Amino acid sequence: MVLTPTLSIWTGLIMNVEKSRSIALYPIVLVIFEVIVYLSNDMYFPALPQISAEFSVSISSVQITLTAWFLGAASLNLVVGFISDYFGRKTVLILSAIIFMLSSVMCSLSGTLTNLALSRFFQGTAVASIAVAGWATVHELMSEDDAVRVISWMSSFTVIAPAFGPLVGAGLLLILPWQGLFSVLALASALALVAIVVYFPESNPKEKRRTVSVHLVLVDYWNILTNKTFQNNIISLSFVFSGTLAWLAACPFIIAQEFNGGPLTIGMVMLGVFVGFVVGSILIEKLIVKHSTQIISIIGLIVCLIASIALVIFNTYLTFNLALLTACMFIFSVGNGLSYSTLQKQGIESCKEPMGARMAIFSTMIALSAAFGSFMSTRMNESVSVSFSYFLIQISVIAVFIKIIGFLLSINRTLRFRTTS
Repeated sequence: MVLTPTLSIWTGLIMNVEKSRSIALYPIVLVIFEVIVYLSNDMYFPALPQISAEFSVSISSVQITLTAWFLGAASLNLVVGFISDYFGRKTVLILSAIIFMLSSVMCSLSGTLTNLALSRFFQGTAVASIAVAGWATVHELMSEDDAVRVISWMSSFTVIAPAFGPLVGAGLLLILPWQGLFSVLALASALALVAIVVYFPESNPKEKRRTVSVHLVLVDYWNILTNKTFQNNIISLSFVFSGTLAWLAACPFIIAQEFNGGPLTIGMVMLGVFVGFVVGSILIEKLIVKHSTQIISIIGLIVCLIASIALVIFNTYLTFNLALLTACMFIFSVGNGLSYSTLQKQGIESCKEPMGARMAIFSTMIALSAAFGSFMSTRMNESVSVSFSYFLIQISVIAVFIKIIGFLLSINRTLRFRTTS
């Protein structure tokens, strides 16, 4: 008679410990899977010549496999949103990890460029599950301040992948053929899959889910898109993010053509700039104690604007050099680090629709801004650094303007509410 409650107590304690461990580890599990997915593109760049030679095609033809990955990354955001709302976040992540693992195996076994491109498309689809289902879990299980902190350090890890990815790929190619890169990714994703199954919690339990309805999904998407607070924050974020993507695309050409820098110089400069994003994310930890996310995001956008103004001045009126370019972009990245997670949180939390739907719209807008930034980098003239600096100041001005207008309107609404009440 005494043993039964005692066993119940111990069982309850063990379950609580396991639940606490899961809650503590799931952001780490998510960021590991996210880094693996992003490395599948970034560490792939050094392998292009080998693949071109093996399939006897031009490098421009092999670049189709890069395009396929990005198309996969942008293709499922809106679909994954309502699927995770109705079937659970963890289920979506598990299926995504399985697809990524299998597509990595298919990449390593591809005998034609067409098969490789198709496999790369399915690899890219994993981005949608992370951006929608994975990040939705962070928002749902944490308070606003905790979520901002976690998102900021998670972003710091994932944003470094583009800088280290090519170096990792080049190192592996010293001992492995290009197929070996995908074998490594398949093994890493298999380990990540196990971690997701064991440690990732379900933030959208069955009792909170709704019946699948396309009409309800479209209504949710429309309500989110017409939410003024969401528009204000996410559009500001999208413009700054497009500047970051334009930098990633233009940086190699600027350094190679205008400063005669080689791959090592390009890698070091890009790494230094990415460190700026990490610094901005770390500063959030200090600032959030005394300031709201609204104020921190405005500070971050103003820092981006100051950096872009300095870049234009140095590039147009002074003797420009690589050190000044790196310094300006470092400061811009600090501002980006300060504003990214804070703007995201404000926009996401302003909506009442299901979290999966919110993250789907957010991820789609970010993907579109990335495409916009990449496209604009291809439209820059022979003096790439000058064209880039003017593009950067334009998007920074727009982002600050949109955010300040939204901030003033929110103050006005608050004052009117107090007056009427």
